Amino acid sequence: MSIMAGMERPRVGVSSCLLGALVRFNGGHKRHRLISKPKQMKRKARGTKTLEKGDANLVLTYMPYMRG
Repeated sequence: MSIMAGMERPRVGVSSCLLGALVRFNGGHKRHRLISKPKQMKRKARGTKTLEKGDANLVLTYMPYMRG
């Protein structure tokens, strides 16, 4: 008597692409265009930002500790 006697055979799934069938792939929208860019280019594109005095005072009110 074999070990598999009385046991159900395991189900195995095989992908369609492995069988040679055409499959639809629409993953282009999932990849952000900045992922493929070099780090230096991303930093340069980000630019520099400065706060006006009024905006700086507003930001200070949201800080967990008071500065200045």
